[in-house]
Amino acid sequence: MSSSDDIVGASPVTVGAVAPAMRNRRRTERRELIALLLRSPAFMIGMVVILFWTVCGIFGDRITPYRHDEIVVEGGNLLDPSFRPSWEHPFGLDNLGRDVFSRVLSGAGPILAVAPLATVIGVVCGSILGLITGYFGGTVDNVVSRLIDAVLALPLIIIAIGVLQSTGTSALSLALVIGFVFTPIVARTVRSAVLGERSLDYVQAAKLRGERAPYIMFAEILPNVMGPIIVEATVRLGYAVFALVTLAFLGFGEVDPSPDWGVQIQEHYSYIDQAWWTVLWPALAIASLVVALNLVADSMQQAVES
Repeated sequence: MSSSDDIVGASPVTVGAVAPAMRNRRRTERRELIALLLRSPAFMIGMVVILFWTVCGIFGDRITPYRHDEIVVEGGNLLDPSFRPSWEHPFGLDNLGRDVFSRVLSGAGPILAVAPLATVIGVVCGSILGLITGYFGGTVDNVVSRLIDAVLALPLIIIAIGVLQSTGTSALSLALVIGFVFTPIVARTVRSAVLGERSLDYVQAAKLRGERAPYIMFAEILPNVMGPIIVEATVRLGYAVFALVTLAFLGFGEVDPSPDWGVQIQEHYSYIDQAWWTVLWPALAIASLVVALNLVADSMQQAVES
């Protein structure tokens, strides 16, 4: 079938055959997508780095030489030679005499405990909103799109700070605030994808079968726009990491003795001229995770578009 007119004049048997054909096509496309990703060096490198930080975040102090809050050298200061990077402490010691290497590895935990949750909240809510606006269009689309434009007009950090000052800085509050800010961004992406799908044959076939709108949106259209959604989720995860680190640096988030990378930078940026290692290593950890997420996102986007 090549158009909705063909479906209108098609027999029930022909209309009923559209859904299985679409499912088979989706399975084939998924297998091809996975094969393309596995052949991508950028994707594999990104996944290795993400897996490394995930393991560090899950096991934390159980795989580090010292506990993240353990004072290795007492009574010293950053000017002592023993605080500088050495074979015993490759990343040096911080201002309290704690092992920076152990704190950097453990610092993935607070980030990865919140960033994925915030991303899931934003992607799920944004996908639902994008499906609704893209499928129904008209007044629903116009009203919601104007609300989305209003939210996007404000910087993420400004919204987050304003809300967190009222609700507190618990992990759940951080995830909800960041997820809320991500929702309109994801909704706009999903809406654009749905607009390109809603007039296709399989959607018209579902309408002719008498399927309700929720079924068409979530069972028929959603599987066909999962590619852009997954790419958007990967990109948002990188932004969530940046947002959490920025908020922690500004004092909205974890507090000492948390090994959170943003907290480490916030605590030591005033010492950077005499103890560069206390800021450099957590900053490189942030950069490595975000770059890895971007490598994965870019590889997925190229695979989806190919």
